[in-house]
Amino acid sequence: MWRRLKNLLISVSTYADLSPDLRIRQRVRRLLRERSHLSPQEWYTTHWQPLRICPALSDFLFSQLAQQTQLEIGRVLPSDRLVADLALPLICWFDWEMTFAEAFYHQFGVDLGEGFSIDPFETIEEWVLFLHRQIPLAEQASMEIR
Repeated sequence: MWRRLKNLLISVSTYADLSPDLRIRQRVRRLLRERSHLSPQEWYTTHWQPLRICPALSDFLFSQLAQQTQLEIGRVLPSDRLVADLALPLICWFDWEMTFAEAFYHQFGVDLGEGFSIDPFETIEEWVLFLHRQIPLAEQASMEIR
């Protein structure tokens, strides 16, 4: 009985360390609220089509980031900094990068590696360009249809 109670207390104290910081998420939402909201198609056409990013990657990112961050991704700009502006490590669950890499593998058949991290990337654009380069050229060509 004491062991169960002790495990419960440890779980509750750990939960706060592993869960999103809702105050920071709200601050980021307020920052983004000042911007126009783009649909997934508009987000692609405005930001990613000029960089020749495949539409499937744009759609994947739109949906995955919305799910992981609980932000309105249609308000996110390529120049937004992953950590300094969007605070991704703080507003997402602790294992979001692992979850993202797994979803990327299932969607595109590309393993980003066990220790995938956004740390090397400053902005959304740098990260998207990296992800685009990971997708084999043949697959990119087949995804170009929109």
